[in-house]
Amino acid sequence: MGRRIFFPIGLHTLPLIILFLLIPLPWERILSSDSIDDTCRNCHAGEKAKELGLVDIYSRIETFRYPHQPVEDKCAFCHIKRGFRRDRKWEITTTEGYKEFVFSLVGLSGNRKYSMELRLNDIYGNEASPVRVQFTPTEVDLSVKNDNKGPVIRNVKTEEIRQAIFLEAVIGWSTDEPSSAVVEYGTTEKYGERVSKEEVFSKRHRIRLTGLKAGQTYHYRITSRDIFGNTSVSEDFIIDTSEPVRASRRTRIIDRIPPEIREVNLFKVNGTDDVYLLVRADEPVKAHLTIHEPSEMDYHGFGFLPTRVSTINVCIKCHPQGISHPVGIRSRKAGIRVPPNLPTIEGGMLTCVTCHNPHGGNRRYFTRLESAKELCVACHKEGPF
Repeated sequence: MGRRIFFPIGLHTLPLIILFLLIPLPWERILSSDSIDDTCRNCHAGEKAKELGLVDIYSRIETFRYPHQPVEDKCAFCHIKRGFRRDRKWEITTTEGYKEFVFSLVGLSGNRKYSMELRLNDIYGNEASPVRVQFTPTEVDLSVKNDNKGPVIRNVKTEEIRQAIFLEAVIGWSTDEPSSAVVEYGTTEKYGERVSKEEVFSKRHRIRLTGLKAGQTYHYRITSRDIFGNTSVSEDFIIDTSEPVRASRRTRIIDRIPPEIREVNLFKVNGTDDVYLLVRADEPVKAHLTIHEPSEMDYHGFGFLPTRVSTINVCIKCHPQGISHPVGIRSRKAGIRVPPNLPTIEGGMLTCVTCHNPHGGNRRYFTRLESAKELCVACHKEGPF
């Protein structure tokens, strides 16, 4: 681990500098690959693995004709978060007022305890009592099942066209379930520009398109994705910026009553490790969510890497994409079905591990089936091949 030292150096300081560079710091000893990987064998090999109900992965690797040697004794590289750091913090703020919405908390470590604080304000500035919760992702019991249906996009309209610093337009629409919001727009049906709100899922949506020109016709279309990954795309719509469109104004009756929080629930999607937060209130509210991850460390370092990282990102560090099947996608087309013996994550997302055993195997390239053609026809039920 390299260090840069910025102070005057004389001959009398040289022995101390050499000593400082040679002696590992305490956290370096704790987080070195050798120390973590040796600790893995204590629980994941031999009789101890059987006692704990774990797979003896080391014995299994010994039976492979082609073991994946670069990672055979580097468990931490693919599985463990590493680094010496203070506690991490996430903050998500909604820019619009919603009565019902869902926060996506993807990327948390399953076995870590998190502290969460939720603050809600109505349009008059009245604030509900903060909600503070501690949770561990693996202990979130409530789960919902994928309905395999894309959101229904309704009531699309241009809510406003106005001259600010630049000419801008506001597009509004609704969906029948909490969804993300993406608008593609441009002067032709090829679009070219994109605006998105994808950290918060809601039923009502407003997107601001900026940098428009007066007297110009623009095309746009909407993409909405639910928490399961089911996606719907709207037809092509037109904006004419020749004339301004005034936003509708409602008569406001100012009140001093804080909003009422009707539901705050953590849940998962069946078959995934990702956690979501559902919030419902009695009136439209803006939310500010803060999540803290403590810096404590156990045998698993700072926790496990998210599944998507350990099954895609880690792989492509050594095996660049380009000639292999795309990963990080879900197949929804007719004639394509991924069988159970080819594992996926997050509601059917393909990863490198879908087709390849990460620890090695008895076939070249560690493939789960005998040949490239067998892998293809296992999912693609319609040719040609």
